[in-house]
Amino acid sequence: MGSFLVALLEDEPSHATLMEYHLTQLGAEVLHYTEADSFLEIETRVSFHLIIVSDQLQNESMLSFITALEQQTTTPILVLTTGRQKRVHSEKNIAYLDKPFSIHEFRQTVEASVKQTLTII
Repeated sequence: MGSFLVALLEDEPSHATLMEYHLTQLGAEVLHYTEADSFLEIETRVSFHLIIVSDQLQNESMLSFITALEQQTTTPILVLTTGRQKRVHSEKNIAYLDKPFSIHEFRQTVEASVKQTLTII
């Protein structure tokens, strides 16, 4: 798989570090955001291949954020979820990966999402 650009929205430093490592191993350039607001400011100016969002971001209504994000982008969105948040039911571009997940599951899900995006382009 070639190079691709991923937005990672995660405010837990150790989780972000682990995911960034594996994403770069897959060929990704990762832009890391700890707050949804800072991401939304740049999202329309950057062409991401995948957006990965933790549903445990501090001070954020995930349902509202994911719904708004889905409406403004066609980029696939991978939500890492504990299952405690309400899910956005969409037939478009939202996938969920339940925590805890294995690194293998994470990498497979990312690869599948990115391959689908690169095929469309």
